[in-house]
Amino acid sequence: MPQRPSFRLQLVCVAVAVVLLAGCAGQGTRSATASALVCGDSRDATAIANACSQAFMGLGARIAAEKTAAQGWSLQGRAAIRTGRQGGSARIEWLQSDLDSYSVTLSAPVTRQSWRLDVTPRGAALAGLDGGPRHGPDAAVLLREVTGWDIPVDSLRYWLRGLPAPGSPAVYRFGADNALIGLDQSGWRIGFSRAGAEELPFRVEAERGDSRVRLLIDEWSDTTGE
Repeated sequence: MPQRPSFRLQLVCVAVAVVLLAGCAGQGTRSATASALVCGDSRDATAIANACSQAFMGLGARIAAEKTAAQGWSLQGRAAIRTGRQGGSARIEWLQSDLDSYSVTLSAPVTRQSWRLDVTPRGAALAGLDGGPRHGPDAAVLLREVTGWDIPVDSLRYWLRGLPAPGSPAVYRFGADNALIGLDQSGWRIGFSRAGAEELPFRVEAERGDSRVRLLIDEWSDTTGE
């Protein structure tokens, strides 16, 4: 049986089509409990079309800025993950070299054991395990098989930068400044904490059922280290 390390994963990149937003801009409600504008829930009969339209315009501008920015970036921070009764935490270093290629290194603070996930368009490799690296065509499937963690890897690379993942419908939650503060997407409920509407998140949480993923980001930088 492969060893199941205690850790959590993240990733993110840039590029999301504005067309993802177009089909969701018609419906919205103001949530009194969360003081958030909720847009994109077709089950809701109350429409706040103008408010949602303005919020989506701002999000579209941020997506466009991400797409034209340098695609290489890195982060350092702290990660925690829990699936059922199994949980753990680690330091995390993330290097995104381009849209589809990244490396994630996680280090346990007490045991100093570390694991590294490398993903390219050719597949994924997880190193740092007893018996040597494991390989697979899909990073999320590989992680689930080896570690038991339910981690939405493909979507996390977008969510960590405070963006919706492309190709999947979503319900959007906007704050008073029209900053995207959360999503419901692919069965996951995602929350973002950021210092300002134009800032990258410093905290991201994703929950689905008994699975929870949390990332506290200490430092963002591009590949030049700026």
